Amino acid sequence: MRRCRAETSAGDAEAPAGSAQQHPMPSVAPAALPVGDNIWRGSWSDGLFSCFSDWPSCLLGILGIFYFLPILGYLKAWPLGQVKILSFRVAVLMFGGLSLAYTAINIWSTTQHPNSSFYSHMGQDGLWHFGYHAEQNPVWLLPLLAIIIVLFVLSLVYRTKLRRHYDIEAGDSCGDCCLLLWCWPCAILQEYRHVLRARGFKKDIFPPGLAMVPGQKNGISYVCVRPQQQTETQE
Repeated sequence: MRRCRAETSAGDAEAPAGSAQQHPMPSVAPAALPVGDNIWRGSWSDGLFSCFSDWPSCLLGILGIFYFLPILGYLKAWPLGQVKILSFRVAVLMFGGLSLAYTAINIWSTTQHPNSSFYSHMGQDGLWHFGYHAEQNPVWLLPLLAIIIVLFVLSLVYRTKLRRHYDIEAGDSCGDCCLLLWCWPCAILQEYRHVLRARGFKKDIFPPGLAMVPGQKNGISYVCVRPQQQTETQE
């Protein structure tokens, strides 16, 4: 249960009439609330599969998975640049460049294969049908595999750094390695949403463990603080 501390400003409290001596109420300084990134420490802002909590990033992630992989590279680089773990330009060149190289090699190895060709034929309905028969050149499989491994390792390293920046333990029932192995796009979108909220670009939910905002009523300032564990002392 959360507790609130009260602070009475000087001059707001008046002594009762007829009293011989006025005793000013002591002012108790409330514990300062963490601001900025600090209030989003301890846990992710939402779950690994809460992609639909932010529709713009969800749609960008879908486009990145099925159509243009560098979009995921950008979504990975942006949080790192915001929290100053890595320069944004370096992060874009790193993740976006590797994603773009993978996409380019994949397209090149498919379109330049000798057995890849366009075809057309007239169906039984009397209409012409057009298509493209594609085969991938196995020579390019090794470079593609190398890019995937490098992307995986870099994503693992910088997800760990981002977690440590926000004091988040490796959760979701598995470590970062298994998480990235089975759902790399979901991990990227989770990081993006967390930094989006921590930096104030998205204000749709309260920070974890904090559900009230400091306010003032009747001259008394109320500050909501996180409950602290109390140690019992034996007399």
